[in-house]
Amino acid sequence: FSDTVLGVSGLDNYMKDIRWILRVESSSVLIFLSNFEAEHYSHLLARHTRAGSSKCGNITQIKLYPFAALVRLGQPRLFLRASIDPPAAAHVLAGSVHADPVLAKAMRNFLGLVLRTDPVPWDALLSKGLVERDGFVPRNIRETGMVTVEFKKLLTICDREQILAVCPFSISPVKFLTTYYTNARHLGEELSVSVIGRFLGVSEIEQ
Repeated sequence: FSDTVLGVSGLDNYMKDIRWILRVESSSVLIFLSNFEAEHYSHLLARHTRAGSSKCGNITQIKLYPFAALVRLGQPRLFLRASIDPPAAAHVLAGSVHADPVLAKAMRNFLGLVLRTDPVPWDALLSKGLVERDGFVPRNIRETGMVTVEFKKLLTICDREQILAVCPFSISPVKFLTTYYTNARHLGEELSVSVIGRFLGVSEIEQ
């Protein structure tokens, strides 16, 4: 899925929307597919799904699930009974800018961001260089466990542990994501009125 099709005359790379997710049932592996890829390989996928039945013994089963990024306000996370709810990282890539509160929190922790919900401790963190101006917590600060008084006022123990465990970024992803959502995912208008847009500092809704 991460492969792109190069344009001509200096055009930006093309990134396919995530419409289907291929899952290896015996592991945590997820493969993102476009509509065209899912249709092209449907005969192979059907064969692997049948191979996973109880009649065929302990053969690895592969399943194909529909997926839709949350790009509309109030859109349900699981729109079909057969849908899959992937990790927050997948929603970040797909552009789920209208995530519900639980998912939005998981996405925020994946991005390594601390919101300015309380100006006094947040401004103190900024003045000490413990967060960047966009709320990103640098890797070296995350690795300390974020145990200062200011962090404890802004983040729960669970949040601090999750940020440390799941955030993969060495530099802030905020600028890239803002451009990516606007140009590659074409979510400029939705981003400006979304909870994820608020994380990225480009939303019109209040903190």
